Amino acid sequence: MNRTSKSNLRSLMLLLLGIAMITSCLEMNKEEDPAELFNKWKLIRIEETVRTLEPPSDSVSIWIEFTRQKSNLAHSTNYMHSFYGFGINNSYTGGFNFDSSRKPANKLTLSQVATTFVVSPELEAHYFSLLPNVISFSVNDDILVLECREGQMMIYKQA
Repeated sequence: MNRTSKSNLRSLMLLLLGIAMITSCLEMNKEEDPAELFNKWKLIRIEETVRTLEPPSDSVSIWIEFTRQKSNLAHSTNYMHSFYGFGINNSYTGGFNFDSSRKPANKLTLSQVATTFVVSPELEAHYFSLLPNVISFSVNDDILVLECREGQMMIYKQA
């Protein structure tokens, strides 16, 4: 095989590897979306082993909304999952993945959390630090519970 043929073969292999990776990523979110998650939720409290934190008043609202958008890829039936919300002083956004095969709670991973940078109270900073640590969710009637790696639970009511 000459040098040009080897280069063409290597390029073809890299192209096929790229296509395989994209296809496998598209298959990851083929499972049914958890429809009950796609709402706007107002934080009621954060429960930890040694303390419970609550927003300071009803006029101060921390909320999160989970959304989905159809993928822009041609012939795709998959969705891109994102969330956004508002803390006490800052807005935030990010993406998420879920796995509904894990029971009793559904596996949930929040990623790429981005916030604005206005000085924030301790509660808001703590809330933002918990978001990337979410491992599962459960919805019961109008209550959403996001559970974190170290056992903290963020409890919301449907807004």
